[in-house]
Amino acid sequence: KAAREKARALKARADADLRRVVISERFDKKAAAFNVEHLPHGFESREVYEGAMRHPLGSDVNTDKSFRDLTRPKVLKNAGAVIRPPTLPKSRKRKAADAAK
Repeated sequence: KAAREKARALKARADADLRRVVISERFDKKAAAFNVEHLPHGFESREVYEGAMRHPLGSDVNTDKSFRDLTRPKVLKNAGAVIRPPTLPKSRKRKAADAAK
């Protein structure tokens, strides 16, 4: 009985059909700190997000121009510039006011 359970457990491993390979199945606390629970804003699927994370951004991997393009902020404002807070359109303001009542 123990031999059957051991054989079943060995077949269930991720490295069962790989010769001379041992894949650790332990929980890694340090790697878990980099996992995200929810998909960040701007990504449609998990595959798109993971593909973006696999692409290196460093200047040692990319050309100088592409490195600057990849690391440039989306919105540029001068130092000290006042950024007005976003406002709701009139139709959404009425809906928000009705919901608050």
